[in-house]
Amino acid sequence: MLPQLLFSLWSFGQSSMVHGTVTDETGTPMIGVNVIIQGTTMGTITNENGEYQIEASAETTLIFSFVGYLSESIVVGNQTEINLSLSLDVTTLEDIVVVGYGTQRKVTLTGSVSNVAGKELTKSPSVNVATSLQGKLPGLMISQRDGWPGKEDLNILIRGNGSYDSDPNDGINTNEVLIIIDGVPRDNLSRLNPEDIESVTVLKDGSAAIYGARGANGVILVTTKKGSKGSAKFNLSYSHAFSRPTNIPDMLDAATFAEAFNDAQLSRVNLDSSRYRPAFSDSAIIKYRDGSDPVLYPNTNWPREVMKDYSMMRKVNLQASGGTENMDYFLSFGMTDQDGILKNDPP
Repeated sequence: MLPQLLFSLWSFGQSSMVHGTVTDETGTPMIGVNVIIQGTTMGTITNENGEYQIEASAETTLIFSFVGYLSESIVVGNQTEINLSLSLDVTTLEDIVVVGYGTQRKVTLTGSVSNVAGKELTKSPSVNVATSLQGKLPGLMISQRDGWPGKEDLNILIRGNGSYDSDPNDGINTNEVLIIIDGVPRDNLSRLNPEDIESVTVLKDGSAAIYGARGANGVILVTTKKGSKGSAKFNLSYSHAFSRPTNIPDMLDAATFAEAFNDAQLSRVNLDSSRYRPAFSDSAIIKYRDGSDPVLYPNTNWPREVMKDYSMMRKVNLQASGGTENMDYFLSFGMTDQDGILKNDPP
């Protein structure tokens, strides 16, 4: 019994070479299909004839995937040749993208257009819609120049810095991106509730030409949610988030700073002790360190004094939607309460 048991265990872990061909629905070989061993990073891709070859054991599951097609999972078992046909992911290709002159299906879309669904924006704890777009759309660069809650100074650029003269009389150029919400130009996205957004589309280069000079720096199109025919639907959501500083530098205390400042002065006079006049005396450094005179010789840790350990943010949204043969409606009510990280935030 013992030799038979050892042989069975060895056979179970043995690998063999698996090969095959991957085609599309029309039988055309597919180039560049990913063939991955499930649960690992090991894999290969199909060649120009749709053929692949990979070493796998009997219990291995192979994952076949390609952009725009449904992924397939196949257990190897005792097979040495696995041929299959991938099917189009109709759901993805039929997605509707909003463009400047209406809507198009993603599969027929040409031009430089990026799109993100509103449900992706609600996953971010950020209050500002523009901040939620960071990292979600290629070519869109967003920088935050102010951390005041509710009044973030955001700079939005599409594919770098550009400019156009919005008013020939003032002689001032601008690099502002054109923002259009449901067909109406707006100044910014700061006051828009992420829960009300259906989709966000970014038009770049030639795809923004329909807007003329105003679209020279790119266009951000926002489509909000709408009601549909049927009985009233209610949606209530609540989120609670905490924020805290991610990186606070370790600052020198007053006594150590005074000693370092004296050393720097000594270096500037090229070690000539006759010209050296320390800015802080030994007695002053002692008072900084022992805290005996906190008024004249303070030793304050300002980050600890002015900043909270964390701040809270709360969001509540209530939506009602529905419609009849003649009309539809979408009502949204939201409340956001965001605390700053400073202990004495301005109102």
